[in-house]
Amino acid sequence: VGFFFFFYVYLEGLRLCLDKMSSEEQQQSVESGNVLPQEVTGEEVVGEEKGKFDDVDPSVMFELALLYYKTMSKETNGNLLDYESKIDLSALYKQATAGPFDPDRHEVPGFFDFVGKDRVAAWKALEDLSVEEAKAAFTAILLEKVPDFAIWLDSRLAQKRERERRERELKLREQQREQQIKAQELQKRQAEEAKRQRQESQARQQQDELSRKQMEKEKHAREERARQAMLNIVGVTFDKDGNVSTDTQQTLFEPEFMANFKKVTGENADSHATVTNGEVLTVRVPAPSDGPARIIWQMCTDDYDISFGVDYEPALVEPMEDGTPAPTHTVAPITKIDAQKQVVTGTNVSKTPGTWLLRFDNSYSYFRSKKVFYRVFVNRLSQPVQQQQQQQ
Repeated sequence: VGFFFFFYVYLEGLRLCLDKMSSEEQQQSVESGNVLPQEVTGEEVVGEEKGKFDDVDPSVMFELALLYYKTMSKETNGNLLDYESKIDLSALYKQATAGPFDPDRHEVPGFFDFVGKDRVAAWKALEDLSVEEAKAAFTAILLEKVPDFAIWLDSRLAQKRERERRERELKLREQQREQQIKAQELQKRQAEEAKRQRQESQARQQQDELSRKQMEKEKHAREERARQAMLNIVGVTFDKDGNVSTDTQQTLFEPEFMANFKKVTGENADSHATVTNGEVLTVRVPAPSDGPARIIWQMCTDDYDISFGVDYEPALVEPMEDGTPAPTHTVAPITKIDAQKQVVTGTNVSKTPGTWLLRFDNSYSYFRSKKVFYRVFVNRLSQPVQQQQQQQ
């Protein structure tokens, strides 16, 4: 026990002597402007090298300084710095990473742990120093004490900047590549959509064309059936000039056909009339205004002849100012016909809007009235029939 007591007293005396010598040397260094004082802060300018790194983040500087210190301490076997500088760096590291010393949270050094006591003492002295200031002071001591650290730090920062530049370029290229891929995908989708729309449009047009042709075909078929039915009712056929064909003319003179014709028309009040002596009866039959049309007329009388003719009155765009009747052109001239012996039949095609005028002329008779039976059929002509009529 006595031996250990005297040994402890010896070590304490030696430590006090070293502290005093270190303090005197540090004071001389401060007066000469070569090193930092013991109470260093991150706000102080340390040497000429520190100005090069003012724009660098203090946290980045601290991490690099810590990496350099640990690496070089191993390479130099702990001889990189003097004892006091090591104590200062240890205290600044603790202040920067753990905050002010707290005996309730931090380990207290043992009785014989003299280095630990020095570290804790230096740590306690920094209790008013902020984390940022402790990091800056840690870096500043290395810059001041180790000249090679500035060169190493400059190289590392240059490497870091180059790495960040490459990462930015790589990220930019990646973004450009993604944008290019997106643009290509968008262009592809737009092209596919345009192609789909064109195909749908073509399909609709083809369908519309087929529907139109089908409708025209059905319309033509209906008109043809109507025309055929009308011809069957009329009982005769016509040649290309619109005259009753020779093989059906005899039908119009048959008594049975005439009797049936009078019976059918006699049952309709609008299909028979009495033309008094000296009178001309005109029956107006309008032509359809939406295309060419054909009219077929048939008429006969009871017992006596009558004059009969057909005119065509084109539709006027504007009425005539002087009130004169619209000009007409003759389809069938008024001719005296033995209508009591046959069913007079005729046809005409109109290519423009207007009105057919069927004229029953009894003006030459002074005493007798004439009873006439008549009927007309009007049907529109489809395009193929119209072209055929124009060719004829």
